[in-house]
Amino acid sequence: MNGRQEVFLKNRNGPQLRVLKNVMDNLPPSIAFHLRGTKSNRDAIGAVVTVETVLGRQTRSLQAGSGFLSQHSKDIFFGLGAVKGPVRASIRWPSGLIQELHDLPVNHRVWVEEGSEHPRIRSLSNTRGKGPDPAR
Repeated sequence: MNGRQEVFLKNRNGPQLRVLKNVMDNLPPSIAFHLRGTKSNRDAIGAVVTVETVLGRQTRSLQAGSGFLSQHSKDIFFGLGAVKGPVRASIRWPSGLIQELHDLPVNHRVWVEEGSEHPRIRSLSNTRGKGPDPAR
């Protein structure tokens, strides 16, 4: 939960779980979103998040899984390159609602509930080593 993307591998024919841990010292700027639907499905599957910075625009959708016996994180991560300034985001929920967020800080995780005017924002570095967020 510290903004570092990591991979967990489980061989269904073997007893071992393998973790590919990201140990980079200097991570470039990023932002992460955790969505919760109210009118849409609670997990916000199918929501589309677009972030805009001075360097351009990126779009990602929240998916439930993409392969045989695999699962995605429900957090949507964006690498921001050399951006230092604020980020603008737009969320298109499965219900059709479009939610705009302005002046989001880089290197933060943003919890957004569908239709809510005030997202919860926490620094990625503040969540290092604390495990899952109890408020989820």
